[in-house]
Amino acid sequence: MIDAECEAALCGLIAERLGIALQPHQLGRLHACCAEAFERFAVEDCGELCARLRSAPADDPVLAYLVRGVTVCESHFFRDARQMALLERELLPALIARRRAAGNLTLRLWSAGCSEGQELYTLLLLLHRLLPDAPAWNLHLLGTDINVNALHHAMEGCYREWSMRGVDEALRAAAFERLGEGVGARWRLRRERFPAQLRFQYLNLAEADYPSVFTGTIGQDLILCRNVFIYFERPTVRAILERFARALADDGALIVGACDHVPDGVPGLRLVAGEEAFHFRRDAAAAPPEAPPATLAGLPYVSPLVPPPPPSAPPAKASDTLGTLLREAHALAGEGRLEEAEAAARRAVAHDDMAPDGHFLLALVALERDQPRIAEGALRRVLLLDREHALGHYQLGVLRHQQGRAAAAAQALQRAREIIARRDPAAAVGEYGDGMTYGHLAELVSHQLELFDE
Repeated sequence: MIDAECEAALCGLIAERLGIALQPHQLGRLHACCAEAFERFAVEDCGELCARLRSAPADDPVLAYLVRGVTVCESHFFRDARQMALLERELLPALIARRRAAGNLTLRLWSAGCSEGQELYTLLLLLHRLLPDAPAWNLHLLGTDINVNALHHAMEGCYREWSMRGVDEALRAAAFERLGEGVGARWRLRRERFPAQLRFQYLNLAEADYPSVFTGTIGQDLILCRNVFIYFERPTVRAILERFARALADDGALIVGACDHVPDGVPGLRLVAGEEAFHFRRDAAAAPPEAPPATLAGLPYVSPLVPPPPPSAPPAKASDTLGTLLREAHALAGEGRLEEAEAAARRAVAHDDMAPDGHFLLALVALERDQPRIAEGALRRVLLLDREHALGHYQLGVLRHQQGRAAAAAQALQRAREIIARRDPAAAVGEYGDGMTYGHLAELVSHQLELFDE
C-alpha cells in the first residue's frame, strides 16, 4: 500500500518525467502498479521507488513498467461508429478527391496516442476500402505513443477477440489470419495485402518534439488523437493542439475523442460541427503560433548507396552561402514544402559536397518523398564525412530495424549511444537539430533500443 504522501510524490514525479497528470479515477491503477513494482523489482518502500524514478534513465525498467501501468491500452478496430462514419463517408472521400484532382496521390495520416495500433490499422483498412487503385498511392501512416510495450504489440499486428469486436466476418476473412483456437486465439492483420508506408515510433505528446520533418509529423492530412487528453492538464492540451495545428496540411483535419475537453480559440484550428460528430480543420486564415524547437524521434532511415546526381537542381546564386541554403532547406521541409526543400538541399550539396548537414537534410526530405535510394546515398555520405554524426547513426539504426536487420540496427544505435556519452547532455546536437540536446537524444536512443528489445 502507498499512503497519501507517497501518492502525491509519485503523481508529481510522473507529471515531471512524462507530462502525464493522473486524475482521481486513475489512482487505483497507480496503486496496483506500485504494489506490483515493489515485488517485481525488489523495491523496499515508496521512498526508494520515488528516488529511483527521480534519477532513472529513459530506459530504466521501473520507469517503463510505470508507464505501462498508468496508460490504458484498451482499444478496438473501428472504435466510435459515428466518427468512423464521418471518416468513411465524408472526410476521407473528400480528401481523396482533392488529391486525385490535383494529381497528387499522396496521403499522410497520424494516429497520435496509437496504443496497440488498432486505430492506425483501421485507417489503413478504410483507405484500401475507398481506393480501388491503392497500390498507385503513396500512403504514409504514422502511429506514436509513449508506451513502448503497446508500440511493440502494434508492430506485431496481432489481436485478441476483444479488439476485433468491431470487425465483421467478411472483413476478418479478407484482412486477417486467425492464429490458434479457443479463448487464446489471436487475429493477425495481413499487412502484406495493404501496401502503405506504415511505422510506429515513440513520441511523448507533452514534449515539443513536433511537428518536424525529423519525426515525420509535418504536412498531415489527418490526425486522430482520441481519448488521450485525459492524461494531461488543460494548458498541456492547448499546447498539444497548437502543435497539431502546425502539423496539419492546409486542408488537413483533426479528430479528437468525443468526450475530450478541447479549449476554445486554439490558433490555427477551426471547429466543424456535424450532425453526429465534430472535427477540426486547419484554419489557414489564423496562422498558428511560431513553432517550438522540434526533435528527432524515430523517422525510419535507410542504409547506404551513393546518391544519383542531382536532377537539374537550380544553381545556387552567387550570393548564397552554405548556411543560407541549409536554413532554407530546413525551413521549407518544416513547412511540408518538400519539393522546394529537396531543391534547396541539393543546392547546398552542390555548394559544398563535404558538408554533412546538406546530405543529412537531403536524406530526411528524400525519405518523406518516398525516394529511399537517394536517402540511402545521402545518409551514407553523412557518415563518411563525419563518423561522429550521432543523428546519422541513430537514423540508420531505425532504418535497419525496419528492414528486419535487428543486429545491424542495434549496432548502429549502440554506436550513437557511444558518441552521445562523450557529449555534454545539455549541449545542442547541431544547428539543424531544432534545439535538441544530447541528453534528449540519449533518451530517444534508449527508447528505440527498448522498443527493439521488446
